[in-house]
Amino acid sequence: YQREPMDVLSPSHPSKQVVLMSAAQMLKTSVMVNFLGYIADVDPGPTLAVEPRSEDAKALSKDRRMEDLLDGPALRGKLARILPEKNATLQRQHRVEGFDLDELVTLATEWGRRLEPHMADTTQLVQEMLARGDHLLFEGAQGTLLDIDHGTYPYVTSSSTTAGGACAALGIGPGLIDAVVGLAKAYVTRVGLGPFPTELDNAIGERLRQRGSEFGATTGRPRRCGWLDLPALRLAIRISGIEGLALTKLDVLAGLESVRICTGYEFQGRVLDEMPLDLDDLAEARPIYEDHPGWADVAPSASSGAFSEGSLPANARSFVERVSRLAGIPIWVASVGPARTETIVRHNPFSTGRST
Repeated sequence: YQREPMDVLSPSHPSKQVVLMSAAQMLKTSVMVNFLGYIADVDPGPTLAVEPRSEDAKALSKDRRMEDLLDGPALRGKLARILPEKNATLQRQHRVEGFDLDELVTLATEWGRRLEPHMADTTQLVQEMLARGDHLLFEGAQGTLLDIDHGTYPYVTSSSTTAGGACAALGIGPGLIDAVVGLAKAYVTRVGLGPFPTELDNAIGERLRQRGSEFGATTGRPRRCGWLDLPALRLAIRISGIEGLALTKLDVLAGLESVRICTGYEFQGRVLDEMPLDLDDLAEARPIYEDHPGWADVAPSASSGAFSEGSLPANARSFVERVSRLAGIPIWVASVGPARTETIVRHNPFSTGRST
């Protein structure tokens, strides 16, 4: 959040600047920018960024959409209807001064003036790209178990994080998706509360956190780390119809004497092959592990400086193949670091279709 929201839209504003503020200031800023619906930035370059608002106000029809910023009189009427409730919440519950309607309309219409060149009907843009035969990659930002419907409710986000959710947010039919790729780390992380059967609250977990830079990108909050959980991965595969996996961060596991894969759970004297949906049951379940020998750090090719299938130590290759067998789908991509040269592509999902 920025101390002055208008500064974010200034051409001279350093986009990466982070300004610290009190909780009250942050709350008020959050309410102030609660107009945004969908924004598309199509200039410069070939990247199309589409970001939906996902608060409960959207479902309650209390959000303001981007196009509202372009019509001052209409915006005034819409803000006049929701501002009393917002101001009452700020003043009564958080002891923060509310907004003045006139000042807010002036501020928001100026946002609209500056943002208008970057607004578009994103559904139409995507459809036009598909009609031209362009390759499109739709990328989700959160894991399947944070899905509002299929995740570990109530420890979830407020939107659909599945492959089907991408179709709903983008306004395209599921028949237009040619391939669904699932991204999975070679271990598991989670931010915040919720059952985590394979969590490593020990030196190994801290090692994964440090080597994998597992800290929140915005807050810096440490992520919880644990061994790879195959029942949870299979659930994600089923829900999103994932056809191939991109298994990342194999390098983070390098150097361990052994690595583990959770293949099921022990629960009340029974063995469960799949993840229980009841959170109390999941919290009580104890992971059943397979142990695999570890591997040393992965080295690139001496001639090209790039990584290939042969760059992986034998134990790392065995680990990848075992994950594939347990997941029931192939590993299309494996990575041993963040650089492009550290990505090993076994199958290119764009080789046969348009959108992924």
